[in-house]
Amino acid sequence: MIRAMKLMSGFICVLALMAPAAAFAQADAEGSKDHPVVPRLAGGQYYVSAYEARDFGAGDFYFKDDEHRVEGKFTKIEYWIKDNAKPFSGVEIGRNYQKAVAGKKGETLYFSVDNSGGTATFRVDLDGTRVWIGLRVSNDGEVYELTIVEETVMKQSVELNAGAMAAELTKSGRVTLRGILFDVGLATIRDTSAALLAEVAALLKAEPPLALEVVGHTDNTGTAAGNLTLSRQRAEAVKAWLVKNHAIDPARLTTSGRGDTVPVADNTTDASRTQNRRVELVKR
Repeated sequence: MIRAMKLMSGFICVLALMAPAAAFAQADAEGSKDHPVVPRLAGGQYYVSAYEARDFGAGDFYFKDDEHRVEGKFTKIEYWIKDNAKPFSGVEIGRNYQKAVAGKKGETLYFSVDNSGGTATFRVDLDGTRVWIGLRVSNDGEVYELTIVEETVMKQSVELNAGAMAAELTKSGRVTLRGILFDVGLATIRDTSAALLAEVAALLKAEPPLALEVVGHTDNTGTAAGNLTLSRQRAEAVKAWLVKNHAIDPARLTTSGRGDTVPVADNTTDASRTQNRRVELVKR
């Protein structure tokens, strides 16, 4: 009897030691917190199981059936479902975050999530910072992970003003602009290019007879055919911007693209590829 009581007492002690550990497993990881742009799902079913935050890091995001690496302030948060809680389905998690990003005027770049899980990529611009958000869902929604990289979009100083462009056109008949920036793999002009494009418009308004050919160039990332198409689309985007935002007569602007066929530097480093991504204005 005494031996049985001692055994039972020992068993109760073991349970007492185990209970706090189980409870602790349901608490957020020490030092963790939700990201202010994309907090955890409402309802309290999920807790932070792992958390990593760095002032500078790199994340890979699915984008146009490929991966795109982004560097900046880095946060990775893994959420697990609490014991006895009902998880959201994978697609429900994906749609919730898609809606949250859309509410901040962001965009969905990639979405491949079903009930069991999958991945998605979102992006939102907030006060000069481009925030990339990668979502990975698994285990039928019991686990999901957010990777967030805050890519600072540097305010571009005006590369050349209208007077400097005019002087270069008079001297050589063409001027190269590298401060007209586009989204990766797209012909979407970033807002930080607005000041430089305003100088191009000022040049055209100051010299009414002047007509220009807008020529797009890319680096050698991707296929030659794809780069040629992209370079043409980017030249057309520049023309459309000048016409729409500055009332430039479209007859004064023609467009063409050279793809990666006219490099000014080798394409072996990020710096050299940046040199090759450019827009040229050629006097007609």
